Amino acid sequence: MSMFKVFDTAASGMSAQSLRLNLVASNMANADSVSSSIGETYKARQPVFKAVFDEMGGENPAVGVRMTGVVESKAPLIKD
Repeated sequence: MSMFKVFDTAASGMSAQSLRLNLVASNMANADSVSSSIGETYKARQPVFKAVFDEMGGENPAVGVRMTGVVESKAPLIKD
């Protein structure tokens, strides 16, 4: 694996983790939020990641990671 591919792989992982941390920060900031309607209530969000593979099929087929989407929590809402 060339040095540039190593940097590309590391950069894709760091980018994915940055997106994950943004979601964690959003979840923490909205943990105690209150809403008058169920449809507007904030629900925790989790990222969905997918491995990126080398199309050429080199010695190390996994060359990075990508966030493919965000999933909202299906946990029941807490009514105080």
